[in-house]
Amino acid sequence: MIQGKKNTLFPEQVIEGYKVRPWSLGTMEELAPCLERITITLLEKGVTLDNLEKEISKVVFSILPEVSTVLSVTLKEKVEGMKELPLSSVIALLLVIVTQNISYLKNSLSPMQSLIKEMTKTA
Repeated sequence: MIQGKKNTLFPEQVIEGYKVRPWSLGTMEELAPCLERITITLLEKGVTLDNLEKEISKVVFSILPEVSTVLSVTLKEKVEGMKELPLSSVIALLLVIVTQNISYLKNSLSPMQSLIKEMTKTA
């Protein structure tokens, strides 16, 4: 952390016994391939962060294999342990992770959406 700077906007939260912190650059780098796969899946199915809640059923099984990776990297825990969590805990943790990192997620989706629209335009 940069000396004198504190992240007070999104403080650490403890959920289901796990400390959930906003993503650092290192966490984003580690999650980049996973987030890219999730982003492409969402966009291919017409799901955005704006309509995600309504359209989640379109993608839930497509992105499910990525969930344990997101949890593992974010919480600094082994993937195997994340796969053993009850779904209620997974949902609670994911809600906090998404809430803490929504600006990162929106910023990564916007350029991808524009690029895909441009690439799929018909002449």
